[in-house]
Amino acid sequence: MNTTFKFPETDVVGCRFPVISGRNSEVEVDPKSKEYFYKLLPGQPKPKLGDFVVTACVNGFQVCVVTTLNAMTSFKDVAYVVGTVDVAAYR
Repeated sequence: MNTTFKFPETDVVGCRFPVISGRNSEVEVDPKSKEYFYKLLPGQPKPKLGDFVVTACVNGFQVCVVTTLNAMTSFKDVAYVVGTVDVAAYR
């Protein structure tokens, strides 16, 4: 018997803050860096893995990279993803 489980989708994504380095300002994400969780606003399109998103943080707005989709978190109050950033021209 072949059974496939599908976990429910969530409106929470996991993000890591990028590090800009190198002569050409390459953007890298350290996989060992801390992951933060952000909630999507109602009706907001879901970002894809690797997308750059603007998040509302304690220190204002910041840009981070989506590293997890359909994330699960035990926090009740989670900051929001405000929008996505198109960085295609810089790659």
